[in-house]
Amino acid sequence: MENLLGIVYSNLSRVLIKNGKYKEALSMLDKSMLLKQKNGSIYNIIISYNEYGHLYRLNKDYTKAIENHTRAIRLADSTDIKEILKESYSLRSEVYQEKGDYKRAFEDIKSLIPINDSLNAQKYAKEIDELRVIYDTEKKKKEITILKQKEEASRNKQLLLSILLL
Repeated sequence: MENLLGIVYSNLSRVLIKNGKYKEALSMLDKSMLLKQKNGSIYNIIISYNEYGHLYRLNKDYTKAIENHTRAIRLADSTDIKEILKESYSLRSEVYQEKGDYKRAFEDIKSLIPINDSLNAQKYAKEIDELRVIYDTEKKKKEITILKQKEEASRNKQLLLSILLL
């Protein structure tokens, strides 16, 4: 339940951010992070770091925004959570762009290439596996149909032989 409460606090912070209440949003994020850290949900902790980064970016505190996105990147990379790693690099790149540090923004964009490749490879491997299952299923259906036809032909042949013998 505490993890869910952490998510609720996180959602409240988003609402407060949209209403321009950054100080209250920061308070909600702090409560959210404490619960997420207590619960040990790495995925949700990474999301919180990115939310902190977003909040600090809106406040033009680019140093803190970059620090939080960097924490998210390190944690996502150490746990091999590719989707959130991709998002974290992208968010940090946007902060670097706003800060005017185009070299680092470009480096983060370059870091996305192998992550995208990996995600696409996983996606395509899954699609290939699904197509293979469909193909194998269709192949088995055809084999069953052929076996039923052979069985029917065999029964008809036996019936014909029985009739001829009579």
